[in-house]
Amino acid sequence: KRQGINAEYGGPGSINMVWSSFILLTICIFQVNGQAASLFIPNSYIPMQLDDCDDENGFPASPITLPPFVNVFETPPKLNPTLSVCNSTTKKCIDYFEIRVKPQDILLFNTPTEFWTYNGYSPGPTIKICKNRQSVVRFINELSSGISVHLHGSSSLPPYDGWADDLTQPGKYKDYVYPNNRVGTLWYHDHAVHQTAFQAYKGLAGQYWVVDCSTCSDSFNQKLPHPNYDLEFIISDKVFKSNFQLLYDKGGDHDDNLYGDHILINGIPWPYLQVEKRVYRFRILNASVSRPYLVHLSNGGKMYIVATDVGYVKNVQSVTYFKLGVAERNDILIDFTSYNVGDVIYLLNGELSSVPMFCQTHLLAKFIVAPFQSAIPDVPIPSTLKSTRPLSDFISDSDLANAANPNKAADRTFEFGRSGGQWTINGRVWEDIANRVVATPKKDAVEIWRLRNGSGGWFHPVHIHLVDFIVAWRKNIGVFKWELEAAKDVVSLGPGEEIRVVAKFGPHIGKYMFHCHNLVHEDDDMMVAFDVKKLPATPTQAPSLTDPMSLRGITIANMLDVTEDYLNKILNQGIYNVYYPVNQNIVGYVFNPLTPWEVDYTSTCQATTVL
Repeated sequence: KRQGINAEYGGPGSINMVWSSFILLTICIFQVNGQAASLFIPNSYIPMQLDDCDDENGFPASPITLPPFVNVFETPPKLNPTLSVCNSTTKKCIDYFEIRVKPQDILLFNTPTEFWTYNGYSPGPTIKICKNRQSVVRFINELSSGISVHLHGSSSLPPYDGWADDLTQPGKYKDYVYPNNRVGTLWYHDHAVHQTAFQAYKGLAGQYWVVDCSTCSDSFNQKLPHPNYDLEFIISDKVFKSNFQLLYDKGGDHDDNLYGDHILINGIPWPYLQVEKRVYRFRILNASVSRPYLVHLSNGGKMYIVATDVGYVKNVQSVTYFKLGVAERNDILIDFTSYNVGDVIYLLNGELSSVPMFCQTHLLAKFIVAPFQSAIPDVPIPSTLKSTRPLSDFISDSDLANAANPNKAADRTFEFGRSGGQWTINGRVWEDIANRVVATPKKDAVEIWRLRNGSGGWFHPVHIHLVDFIVAWRKNIGVFKWELEAAKDVVSLGPGEEIRVVAKFGPHIGKYMFHCHNLVHEDDDMMVAFDVKKLPATPTQAPSLTDPMSLRGITIANMLDVTEDYLNKILNQGIYNVYYPVNQNIVGYVFNPLTPWEVDYTSTCQATTVL
């Protein structure tokens, strides 16, 4: 329904809107690391007659404000592979997906608004693939600007990681090869140098699910809601011009941050969803450019965190709120079984220091308990899950203890600051090519990184490519309990905060990015690199696979046909099989238990790898 200007979108002029007022005033008490703190959630209301929002703290509001809860909640379409190949000998499989990156008019105000899209959708279609199947995703650039695609959450080889300078120019395409070695909610988005904020803001983002397709009794899909009740929940904020086009005043009002007055969920402003009396899973992704969120239910009800950035938690976390920085993901369960038909519950956004709140940015979505019920069996809220990837296999208890002790020296310290009108990391910026590499960890080395916010009242969601890390210590407020349950790839570094993280560097060697995921800061120019160096005893990685600029876009006129032979050639190269599970072995390779990246996922029912 969201594809193209001829779709019936149900804009504000197409429905008779009758609003009932409600006032919510909530005082929440929560506990972090055993210390109580108070959190004031500001008044939340739906006015009887909608007024346009005012500017906030110097950030412009849209001249016209859409009313909330008019449009029905929808999820992005799923993208199916157009070709799949399996090797009968090695049992390895690979799937091919194709995405055209192009402009597309979408109706929000009953008039076309131009978005930049993946296959005509913003957010882009969700790719869903079984763990241990590799994939080739071809991105064809039909825009007027260069693109680079990053699969966020994937330990991809450098040429496939979305290096900012590796631009696929208009009229070209690039095939990205991904390992899909572990379960999790990943997402793909643009990463073009100095253009990421604009191009992601225009709509270039989508979810990518790696799922457990086994039939094991302890597999994730046996404990969590049926796929019909496993839903994308992609949050973004936008602000519009008087001609209903997206406003991004780079160099002006949005020079340091971009905060919008409209909250979109899966591309839809403040949707409503009719829910059954059962448990739902929402895969929540903060795809905003700058805005963090404080997510909670209007009735103070419980939510259950079952997964974070990297994958599933061991112990399911019951919470009444959680903070979600830019690019962070939390998969949550909400149990609607105890509600009555007709009950209304709102998902809300609380106020955070230094983050402007427009008149409706405290609203996210509306749930209405429906009078119908599917015959699909429900599941109870689980108390435990097996973790996606046991961190104890990678990082010792002593390393974790050292990381959690601020009196122990860190291996490296990075200060996120501002100098000479630019956002910097240790005074370095991306455009300084000769000095952009700030660290050279050895492959398989465990390092403790100390992250400091020295830029005043700004949020810096820090993303370290390639690795998973553990948030071990945070100054003042401590580590949130859900951060202790699973590894992360983004951590929100708040004003004046200091954080210690610990990671094992690998499994690949080569150059990777490290940056603030407030995309305005990233573009100007809070991004540097680290270069993972090879140890003599480790397997050889082809030189072309260590250089992020080695595999470039190809002109569309010379586009290669995707055939079984083409996919078999990629599959048999075994580029990801040196380090990943032994049930993907390339011919002649022997499992090496001394390599810490070898994780044996094999079991009596693990061979099932088809959705």
